[in-house]
Amino acid sequence: RAPPLVLYYSKSIRELRGTPAWPSLEAFLQGASSKPWRRCFGSVSLVGGNLTEAQDRYTRDTAGSEVAWSSGPSVQFYRMLAYYSARPGTTVYYMDPDSVPLARFWLDRLMRDMHAQRPFSVLGSTYRGSNWDSFSDEEIPVALRRHLNGNAVYNVSHPFLLEALSQYSDELWTTVKHSSFDVQLSEGLFGDRNVSLEEAERVYGYKTTPLISNLAATLTVPRDIPDTVVLAHGAVYLQEWPVPGCPPTGLGADRAGSYPRSMLTAGAGTSLTLLISDFGDGDIDRLLASLRAAEEHLARPACAGSPLPFSRVAVLTNEAGSAARAAMSFLRRATRHFRLCRSGLPEEEEDVDSSLCDGSSGVPVEIGLRDTSVSAWWDICKANISTDWFMQVTSDFTLARNFKLPVDTD
Repeated sequence: RAPPLVLYYSKSIRELRGTPAWPSLEAFLQGASSKPWRRCFGSVSLVGGNLTEAQDRYTRDTAGSEVAWSSGPSVQFYRMLAYYSARPGTTVYYMDPDSVPLARFWLDRLMRDMHAQRPFSVLGSTYRGSNWDSFSDEEIPVALRRHLNGNAVYNVSHPFLLEALSQYSDELWTTVKHSSFDVQLSEGLFGDRNVSLEEAERVYGYKTTPLISNLAATLTVPRDIPDTVVLAHGAVYLQEWPVPGCPPTGLGADRAGSYPRSMLTAGAGTSLTLLISDFGDGDIDRLLASLRAAEEHLARPACAGSPLPFSRVAVLTNEAGSAARAAMSFLRRATRHFRLCRSGLPEEEEDVDSSLCDGSSGVPVEIGLRDTSVSAWWDICKANISTDWFMQVTSDFTLARNFKLPVDTD
């Protein structure tokens, strides 16, 4: 049987009618019956949570100081839970408005997974982005690291959720400091009960699904989303800077049209120079080594040249020349697609093929020398840049092996 579609507003429907969103919402509801997607749902309705102005709050920047910082989403969730718990056997996919379907038949696939994973209380996603990568396990509380984001499927009749509902009150959420409702549920398991992951799944039905990916506030490009994912939540959607001669990676053709950012196509208008400002302290060796590692890691048969997005590389270093010679030595032996075409050292130029600077047989690299009395931050004015765009880094930086250059295309 097709599930109902319920649009859930935090305040009353009367208040909703007075907002700028109402005309569009009213047109949506009135026109729903004629839309092809309407066949996917048994009914379409609108429900109000009737939160007061004081309750309807969500201010993440005051999470450490304000008691009611997340009372809006939390009170709204528990009122939903109370409403549906009076209907035993009901399962609800609680879909946040910042969730994006990324595949055809996403709802059918989610429903199949829901049936396959029964019994469960919550079926959702832990945080799968990269924002926590630099933090240790000790710095991120266990309950936060293991929590299932609120954008999830809920079996409202499960004892774990009914127990949480029995402890809920409107007043509690506005007068006593809490985590948001989804983290609070996790705290009840991994904090209060101190259960293992295995016990959380087996006894309390607190389970993950590969179909939903919580990428909250994470800079995301298509290749960050696994093929199994049909719903992404909370991501900051970007595209990658295109690579000449190298087709984009990420969502397959059947899913690319669902990604909420248009693709940038490689061309003359996207040519990019990597400008490296080197201080002559030896760190450029580390940067160039990371460039080689990224080139090898990202190499694909489909790429006609380098898998990195740089059309040219310009290196400016100090006038002593030792760093230039080190860079020359490295570039001559260590990269597959980068070609040294200018050394910056008159005595070395005869050993450098300047014809490679046209880019016809690889990514040309030009090394230049700066007067040590001039700050390296003036390199952007001194470098030989002929492309439409450039990216400047110092030799203190390195490239990640899975290097990507996100760009907002809309």
